[in-house]
Amino acid sequence: MTPYTAYPDIQGIIYQDDMDKNRLMRTEELHKFSNGTLNYVRTTLNDIATEIQMEYLPKRKWSKQDKQRARVMINVIDKKL
Repeated sequence: MTPYTAYPDIQGIIYQDDMDKNRLMRTEELHKFSNGTLNYVRTTLNDIATEIQMEYLPKRKWSKQDKQRARVMINVIDKKL
């Protein structure tokens, strides 16, 4: 799956780690991630939600549902941080 996309069945996001592998981050498992990883994913999701075109993001049109799920994950990450 493309990095930084919403996972279809659960509240979660697929992100790309330091070794360029796609990983799943679920909302109920945020306590397992470091603050650095959470900040990195939050920044990327914010770029998706605000439609900022960045080099590290896949070149695609983000759907309304992707943006909405990104905002949900941002809120959950903010509560954790």
